[in-house]
Amino acid sequence: KAGATYVPLDSTYPKQRLSYILEQADISLVFTQDHLQSILPKAPQVLVLEDVVADLESLCGEFAPV
Repeated sequence: KAGATYVPLDSTYPKQRLSYILEQADISLVFTQDHLQSILPKAPQVLVLEDVVADLESLCGEFAPV
């Protein structure tokens, strides 16, 4: 009921196939890893997971020792 769907994209697919999947599924956000960004066709919004982690780490500062 949240209106979200998970659409797995295989990095071995040709770029044209990935474009077709993104277009047909009406994808508005893609989560990816930095090294896979270059194979992705144009997407409305791309969120690189390594960037998110770096942003969170900079906001949190040093972690308390465990």
